[in-house]
Amino acid sequence: MKNVLYLIIGLFAISQYSQAQLSWGDIVVNEFVASNDSTSGISDSDGAFPDWLELYNNTNNSVDLTGVYLSDSYVNDQKWQFPAGTSIAANGFLIVWADKDTMQAGGIHTNFKLSAGGEELILQTSNGTALDSLSFNEQTTNVSYARIPNGTGDFSYRANPTFNADNNVSVGIANPFATTSSPTITIFPNPAQAQISVAISPLQNKVQPIQLQIFNTAGQVVHQQKYANNTQHFIQSNIAHLQAGMYLVRLVAGEGTAEVYHQKLVINR
Repeated sequence: MKNVLYLIIGLFAISQYSQAQLSWGDIVVNEFVASNDSTSGISDSDGAFPDWLELYNNTNNSVDLTGVYLSDSYVNDQKWQFPAGTSIAANGFLIVWADKDTMQAGGIHTNFKLSAGGEELILQTSNGTALDSLSFNEQTTNVSYARIPNGTGDFSYRANPTFNADNNVSVGIANPFATTSSPTITIFPNPAQAQISVAISPLQNKVQPIQLQIFNTAGQVVHQQKYANNTQHFIQSNIAHLQAGMYLVRLVAGEGTAEVYHQKLVINR
């Protein structure tokens, strides 16, 4: 009996020691969506589409998150505790559903929801050691805010969330208007406000007409512009007249056997 007691005490000490050794950046908020709906295809075990966030373990060891706190408020930074026995694998991911549904059996569910209008996220150990924290502004439905490079980088918007996967992975974009598509068009900045630049790497050192079209989510053309003799590898366009939201940029380069490119654009004001 005494040996069993020593073993239990020893295991508890190991668990506490593991958590005590965690420091800033070991476990991070890696990606999140503060406004998720059915069009994303990302649902919990009940078939609902709640807000979600993804944690990443930057260490080479499995980490016990029992008692670690997660909160959406600096004022109340210990709002919710991870359930006993929760762990995150070495260099692994963990999905947390932010839906105020802690009684749901499948998955991990917090007692708070994320605010699409902007707020904070704080992750800390039971002894108050901060592991990660961030503040974010207004978010767009089904667009994630993710660390790039994965686990260590600054946050950037992703029109195609990499749910429970490496953020460095390039995800294909569904193009409802596409006849052909290519990943070689890059829009910056994205999200944008008043102006965008579109880099077209296959067209470097080529002179050919280019047509830029921007579609809203209803498939309507809300902006278009022609460039008769483009000699640069990027074009610019003023979009100050467009409202905040999600759009699809369609670029047609050349005549006859035209090259068609598509990419999503987020306007965030």
